[in-house]
Amino acid sequence: MPSPQVPHPADSRPYTLNPGLIIALGVLYGASRYVMDEVAVALYPRCDHPTRCYDYAQELAATLDRDVDPCENFYAHVCGHWERRHPGLILPVNQFALLQVRTTAFLFDVVERPPDSTLPASVQRSVIGFRVCREVEKSQRDDLKVSVVMA
Repeated sequence: MPSPQVPHPADSRPYTLNPGLIIALGVLYGASRYVMDEVAVALYPRCDHPTRCYDYAQELAATLDRDVDPCENFYAHVCGHWERRHPGLILPVNQFALLQVRTTAFLFDVVERPPDSTLPASVQRSVIGFRVCREVEKSQRDDLKVSVVMA
């Protein structure tokens, strides 16, 4: 009769982390971050992404009118190029309102695209419902424009 095998004491020790596995996971994580950054740049080449590309200091510097002496007219110095840089915006507008407008425009652009078939059915239905509502709103606005022109 064969004798039962006694497990070796080394077989019962706790698992240890493999340094090669840790390094491989780190490299994989770094590569995935790099790929995601490249994809983000490819998706938003003109910096349409509302929050990632928003540089408050750059936005503020672009509105400065350096030809105006700040001691003479501080408002014209700081906000001199605001309207030219942001045409069509209703004043008063601040940087947060501008960021909100950009974010809303970005979301509308994303939601108005045809829904991705890989998304859950509930998300696809929501996108389709939103698009239908937007079409109704656009058609009502067109009717209003026609009635105003005819009046």
